[in-house]
Amino acid sequence: MKNFKFLPASAEDFDEIYMMGYDAWAEGAAEEAYLADCRNSVKYKTGVWYKLVANTGELLASMIIYNFDNIGGRSVCGFGSVATAMAERRKGYAQAMIELANHDYKNYDAIFLYSDINPAYYERLGFAVLPDALQASPKSVCMVKSEDSSLIDALLQMPADLPIYF
Repeated sequence: MKNFKFLPASAEDFDEIYMMGYDAWAEGAAEEAYLADCRNSVKYKTGVWYKLVANTGELLASMIIYNFDNIGGRSVCGFGSVATAMAERRKGYAQAMIELANHDYKNYDAIFLYSDINPAYYERLGFAVLPDALQASPKSVCMVKSEDSSLIDALLQMPADLPIYF
């Protein structure tokens, strides 16, 4: 039996969710300035935030999922801002959350993400690093999960259609 649930986040969760990524994404900003940036982020308002919650109600991990217009006639989404509460790291919660999200979004032709960590972590979860010609962000590695073996070739023909860093 699972000891957690994968749910859409509520407005009351956002500051706690944002702080999960503070150590990785604040770039030296003070906590309040970082939170203000997150609260005002246009990017964060365009996706749907999800949370992994323990049966006790404790917030364990979070992520945002973006629905993109199709790419070459394919339905596409993106997983972003994957983070785990500091005290809960290295317990498999991010992996469990991504696996649950993969299941919920299995009808999409492709799931993209930009990895700010060693891409091997996401490769274990079925994602593949895109070729260098499709890498758009110098700070993150673009990866994709897809059963469509022709997707990479299609992207190489129209790289401008690739979702930019999200």
